[in-house]
Amino acid sequence: MGKLFPDLVYGRLYDIKLDILHEKGIKNILIDLDNTLIRWKANIIDEKTIEWVNNSKEAGLKLCIVSNSNGNRAQAIAEKLDIKFIKNAAKPFGKGIRRAMEMLNADKTNTAIVGDQLFTDVLGGNRAGLFTVLLEPIHKDEFFYTKIVRIFERRKLKSLGLK
Repeated sequence: MGKLFPDLVYGRLYDIKLDILHEKGIKNILIDLDNTLIRWKANIIDEKTIEWVNNSKEAGLKLCIVSNSNGNRAQAIAEKLDIKFIKNAAKPFGKGIRRAMEMLNADKTNTAIVGDQLFTDVLGGNRAGLFTVLLEPIHKDEFFYTKIVRIFERRKLKSLGLK
């Protein structure tokens, strides 16, 4: 159960309070792409999200998109936001997470992972010893496999008292 329990739960990325991350010693944030940073298959970034990313960078945080997708969207969005990215991250396995942390010169004591999926983002982050933040998915439109996993995720969240 511990590997599936996030440290914090928020609605959207821009709801995360930077002072709370600062209090936790967080200096690096790994951010999932689809339904965390932007809608699945979308290329348009919400203005509040852009503002949060810019405020994070101004506060000295280093950010990296860590996406399981293999497309070029992660790179395009990262370039728009002027942050680093990893595609084909294979979360919840550690390879992509470790690559992102190396890019940021980060370690597990000062790094958070933020995402909308319990079985990829939270599990992967907890397995790596990171501070984990679970968000509500931006939209219900998702990859068909993700829709199936969401059924089990909702049950698990309810059993953890998070829904």
